[in-house]
Amino acid sequence: MPSTTSSFEGNINSGPTCLSQTASMAGLLTTHCRDQLAANHLFLMMRIITLACFLLSLNVGSYAHVVRRQDSPTVSPMPASTSTNVEPCAIASSLSLPSGTASPLLPIPPSKALACLKSVPVDVENDAALIEYLIPYVLFQSSLGDLTEPPSGYLLPGFDILGGLEEIKSKLFSGGYSNQWEFAQDLYSIFTEASDGHFNYKPSLLTVFRFRIPRNVISISSDGISPPKIYDLDDVLFGPRQGYQYSDIISIDNVPIEEYLVSLAKARSQDPDAKYNSLFVSAPFDTSSSFGQEFRRLHDSLPDESVWRFSNGTTRTILNVAVFGQLPPDIIDGDDLHAAFELPPPETTSPSSVQKPSATSTQLPPPNPTVAGYPWPVEKHFDDNVSGYFLNGSYTDTCVMAVLSFSPPEQERGNGLIEFRRVVRDTIDACKKANRTKLIIDLSANPGGHLLPAFELYRSLFPTTDIWDGSRIRAFDTFDFIGQMLWDIPDGRRFFIDNTVDKDHKSFASWSDVYGPVTFPHDSLTSLLRKNFSAPEHDGFLVTGFNTSEPARKQPFAAKDIVIVTDGFCHSTCPTLLGLLTREHSIRTIALGGRPLDAPMQAMGGVKGAQSLNFHDLYNFIDAAVKENNNNIPSVLAQSGLFPSLHPAPSSPSSTPRRRAAASTTATRTPAPAPTRTRRCSSSTKPPTASSSTPPRRSSTSPPPGKPPLTSPGAAPSASPAAPSTRTAPLATCPPTRPRQGQEPRARVRRPRVANIQRDRGLRDGEGCAGICCCSCGRERGEGGCG
Repeated sequence: MPSTTSSFEGNINSGPTCLSQTASMAGLLTTHCRDQLAANHLFLMMRIITLACFLLSLNVGSYAHVVRRQDSPTVSPMPASTSTNVEPCAIASSLSLPSGTASPLLPIPPSKALACLKSVPVDVENDAALIEYLIPYVLFQSSLGDLTEPPSGYLLPGFDILGGLEEIKSKLFSGGYSNQWEFAQDLYSIFTEASDGHFNYKPSLLTVFRFRIPRNVISISSDGISPPKIYDLDDVLFGPRQGYQYSDIISIDNVPIEEYLVSLAKARSQDPDAKYNSLFVSAPFDTSSSFGQEFRRLHDSLPDESVWRFSNGTTRTILNVAVFGQLPPDIIDGDDLHAAFELPPPETTSPSSVQKPSATSTQLPPPNPTVAGYPWPVEKHFDDNVSGYFLNGSYTDTCVMAVLSFSPPEQERGNGLIEFRRVVRDTIDACKKANRTKLIIDLSANPGGHLLPAFELYRSLFPTTDIWDGSRIRAFDTFDFIGQMLWDIPDGRRFFIDNTVDKDHKSFASWSDVYGPVTFPHDSLTSLLRKNFSAPEHDGFLVTGFNTSEPARKQPFAAKDIVIVTDGFCHSTCPTLLGLLTREHSIRTIALGGRPLDAPMQAMGGVKGAQSLNFHDLYNFIDAAVKENNNNIPSVLAQSGLFPSLHPAPSSPSSTPRRRAAASTTATRTPAPAPTRTRRCSSSTKPPTASSSTPPRRSSTSPPPGKPPLTSPGAAPSASPAAPSTRTAPLATCPPTRPRQGQEPRARVRRPRVANIQRDRGLRDGEGCAGICCCSCGRERGEGGCG
């Protein structure tokens, strides 16, 4: 198949136009374009400009950007069929190259990979211990109560996380699982059903093989008005060059294509349209993150081949693959795979025995002058996080700022925050110098990142406007204990709740003022928390307007001359910025893509959690609190059985295999996800039927007023009490959860992200999460409850 390169084609006087649907929502004008173009960058930029010009009262025109063909992973030829007498896992292991070899991905038929995974026997005792281990950490998730019973109008049905975990445990003990793979699928479904980009745990067994369709699909409306159709990307790219008229896909394996795609849309977005958009190819997805193209890679399993049927009556047989990297050579059966990937390594004598990698002085290549798939920029961040552009032709009064990510500061090439500010300011200054008075902010495929760049961009556009960033944290006994132990220690307070002030930007007098709690319909939360912007962070960085030694900047654009473009995939920090701009200044939005429906869609379809923490963060908080309390735990917490363990998890989520003989091997920690300051408003997909492997939703009741219980509704408390001042594991098979006096716990396994700090956003109806305020409410509704 011939190759293609991306290029910028300037103005095209004719092209697809868009029928916009305009809705007035409490004074907020939001335009939503429902034709699905998120995956097709051939028309994406054309549509952005067409709609933006309409909103900004510009002359209608368009320009196009040629979509780049996505490179497939390098794969070796499919192995020949092997005798069925050989253990399935031995087949894969025999194909694996030696450790350390720079090798391509190795493909095998999906049926062989699935047979290997299903040959792992279920480990009932260890799996039950893992669930008990996870529950105390899951209790930090701020949306537990709201997820069980979302408000009316929310687009996804509710899901009881803790009840689902209890259902899995019951299924384990009743013999409901035939193999370990079935258990791992059910456990992972608990986290995917929550539809929360900050809530994740993937069992290691599910990372051994990756099931892939070696094709990409795109969704195109022929004229921007008619419903879109689904096409094979290669047909669209190369059909005209090779002299054939391509046709749209109508079914895969006899399942209607739309039904097939909707069932596959499992991305952890809180909106079904954002989930749908992440299936396809787009230049923003390809450049900004590892998300997108999930049609080809987001599969639990696949048949060895699939039959695609097209509207012109033809069919095409696609050979699917399961790819993997390197497996230990001594894996011959499912037991070996379980030991290599799931069981944690034996205890080491001390953390000091773990050899740390030595620092290297590898010189980084110079940054690319352009962002892949985008035209030549006016300004560009060295990590491509933000870039500025001038539109060609008649759009002489408009500029574009593409924000692909709010990633944490990058220290390898310099301070990423300073670079982000430079690009934003220089782009604005260049626009003003060229007499360009209108701005398009493109937030397509933005996965979020660090808070400060979002606040910096906001204050660069509105230098004198207050940043409303109210947040709340789930209030329960373990969190209260941590706060009591760390609040009076200056270093501990900074470590635990950094730069936090009350709703009036005044310092909290005591921990009880922070903790509250405030009772809401489905849970109890802390007092309102805000960020102290006068306190410098990251080498003295202060957001624009808070550095008294810096000259005041003027507002560069009128609010009516700014429009925001998204594809719904706006996660974490991205809704922080978008929410501030729409809520405080009524900035208009354009939401591209989504399911082929004649209805509005959300501009912010991703997680709105204010801050995400991983288990490693929570472990550090808990460990510091226990040490400050002389390694003692209050008896009420110890006896509850719900205090988090400080020992390794019974089963490792790390995808790195180890040899069973490598006793000194330890899993590595991953950095905490970047903190964010938005609100959580997510739920889950429809509860499965009895025939599904996913546990059904359990009923629940609201917690009583006053101090919340240790667990949220639906979770069964432990029946095994523990002695005061001693933490005991939920099951007898787990190790004691408190290290011996003077002994440091060993290096931890990588832990999933589970905690969300809820964002108090004060939503107007129709904005954000379908007009639903899922937790507390902010500026416009005081401190009352929501609903």
